[in-house]
Amino acid sequence: MGEWIELFIGILLVWGGYTWNRGTEAGGRKNLVRLAILIVGILLIIVSVIDILS
Repeated sequence: MGEWIELFIGILLVWGGYTWNRGTEAGGRKNLVRLAILIVGILLIIVSVIDILS
């Protein structure tokens, strides 16, 4: 059950990081935060998919 929660949180992070401040010219720091959120979300998705499949 925990893997599904991780997968859901990862999808939310990727979606939130992708849509956050999209279409506006953001400062360099905000873009770094967005990139970090996207990377964490993608890693969570990968780890939870591996857990679900194994």
